[in-house]
Amino acid sequence: MKAFIGASESPLPVEVELLAKDTMPGFYLVKYGLKVLQLHHSKLIPTEVELQSMKDLAQNKLPYRFREVAFRRYEPILKLVLERFPAPFSLKPEGSIETFTCRFRDAMKSLLKYQWPTNLPMAKFVQCVDAIVVSIQGDLVVIGNSETIKPTTILGQPWTPASTEPTALPLGVTTPLWNVIEAICLLHDHRLLKTSSFLHKCEFSLTALKQLENQYDVFIEQIADREFKIL
Repeated sequence: MKAFIGASESPLPVEVELLAKDTMPGFYLVKYGLKVLQLHHSKLIPTEVELQSMKDLAQNKLPYRFREVAFRRYEPILKLVLERFPAPFSLKPEGSIETFTCRFRDAMKSLLKYQWPTNLPMAKFVQCVDAIVVSIQGDLVVIGNSETIKPTTILGQPWTPASTEPTALPLGVTTPLWNVIEAICLLHDHRLLKTSSFLHKCEFSLTALKQLENQYDVFIEQIADREFKIL
């Protein structure tokens, strides 16, 4: 992104890195060299790629997991993480622990890229987002940085291995119909499935299945020929 910096009447635009929205309405934090500056949006010149991202956002073309509504699910947890950071924060999520870790990382990426309105301390978030580590330890998710997350200690408490209670088995369906796949995505969206689901000998392409990411809070990947994983 380029921006006009300086007090002259006709300054030339220079390359800057957009960091975050500022707490003042209409202002943004940008990085210019080693400096972090506060600029009004009228001083910013977005690139074609950034303009396209804004258009996609306005047209609701983002995958569900990167939309604002998905970010809001994890905003309170991110607030607690930032309040403690770099000290570790741990929790036992409902549903699939693997899904939670993926969605939490997506929420951070979404906030960083699309700058949703929020009361989070954005200056601290931008400063430490690259250092945030999301770790699975037993049946807990521990969030901190590489120095503070240790497998032997979680918030000062002894670490224990994963729960020995039975866990839900993965759901797998063979040659599923489209409405069956949609039903599986709906169950994942409502956190009613505890583990990843698998589609075997699926007749639909990855491109077609990816459309479901725009409707449900899921991530779909191809793991083999006609084999897919829903998370």
